[in-house]
Amino acid sequence: MAKNAISAATTTLALPVTMKAFQQLAVAIGPDIALCVRGRHAVGKSEGVHQAAEKIRSDFYLDPENCKRATEALKTERSVRNRLKEANVDVWHYDLGIPVVERRLSQMTEGDIIGLPFESVDKRGTKFKPVDWVNYACDFPVMLFLDERNRALPGVKQAVFQMLDSKAFYGNIFNDETRIVVAENTGGSYEVNQTDPAEVSRAATVELIPTKEEWIDYAKTRCNPALIDFIRQNPTKLEWTEEYEENKKYADRRSWFKLDKALVANNCYADPRGHLFYIIAGSMIGTEIAQEFKQFCIDYKTKVVTVEDVLTDWASAKEVLMKNAGMKVVPNDKYLSMSDKLSDFLKTNKINEMQAINLTLYMIDAPAEIRVALNTAIVKIPTNTMIVNKYARQVLLATTNIQSLDLTSLKEKLTKELETKRVQAGLSASTKEDNSKVAVESTGRGAKKS
Repeated sequence: MAKNAISAATTTLALPVTMKAFQQLAVAIGPDIALCVRGRHAVGKSEGVHQAAEKIRSDFYLDPENCKRATEALKTERSVRNRLKEANVDVWHYDLGIPVVERRLSQMTEGDIIGLPFESVDKRGTKFKPVDWVNYACDFPVMLFLDERNRALPGVKQAVFQMLDSKAFYGNIFNDETRIVVAENTGGSYEVNQTDPAEVSRAATVELIPTKEEWIDYAKTRCNPALIDFIRQNPTKLEWTEEYEENKKYADRRSWFKLDKALVANNCYADPRGHLFYIIAGSMIGTEIAQEFKQFCIDYKTKVVTVEDVLTDWASAKEVLMKNAGMKVVPNDKYLSMSDKLSDFLKTNKINEMQAINLTLYMIDAPAEIRVALNTAIVKIPTNTMIVNKYARQVLLATTNIQSLDLTSLKEKLTKELETKRVQAGLSASTKEDNSKVAVESTGRGAKKS
């Protein structure tokens, strides 16, 4: 190992799972079995727990009075406030899932778990008044999330033992539907304590290794399109997984979200040439990637090809993609990036005949595997299936070797038909400004420029 470098390798032997699989397990495993999730920092352990809690349903919250009591008791919990704000409601209800009560064990001492002593009623001994979050776990069905267990003091880790296998602590019995999840950081990069076999045996244990595609799917509705496209085209920049140089700033999944929030708050995407853009980016994802991302955003404003460009005039969009790449063909990575955006768009938006023809011309030029993937997105909306199949069915049959076809002849035929439809619609074949008049019909969520 290089001098002053720290290994980022994972040392856990737990079952590796994706984010989707982890959430499925957290929902399916039931409240009687504790769950331990391990993983490197910023991979989404906390977010995965919160998303899983949203999918769990408890009949307790079908009763409006129970919902009022729970809301009043848990209103100081940040996760509960955020969930209510997202749902735009004032009181918890059944469809919100179960509340998350989160505590970091690394910040606690034994007294923070046991509570305060008081004299018993018969004055023959001492009892302990439980801390608030223990009361919450007893009174309501919640997801009790205990983070950073392997950074906790030994006494705190011992105190958690009974919670994990008995759902009880110091005589306080947890609600039957309360679920317990503990989280640990793994790898040689962290100052953590060894987890002994007795701790491991008390919980179902997995290591969270989410895919890059899962991050993109989650982020594309929350982050600026330029940031999403940068990660799509540079997936290795999402997070650093090699050796860490001491005191050096690296990008991770969490830092990209924070960066996007800061750039949006300061309107930096509007002027990526500004020095503030680089200062913010460099402080959050490191100087090397910050410079690359800054240049990408500068180019993005002038060179980007959108979904609307492809569906309005694929021939012109293709010329821009080739010019940007400095090649006489569109590189495969550009097809992949654009096809991801097209798939997202087609799942939620209807297209018209001219857009269907442009999509078919795109599919003819694209690699075969991309045609198949796009067809999967097209069938999500029956209207798209009918209109696209009118033009693209032969292309798909040829792709799957069901039917032989001269794609060059089909391309010439469709190009002429597209020109005819443009003339009929009063559109110029060469003016992009006129072409942009082609409307995009939304199926409910609204067309969003990609």
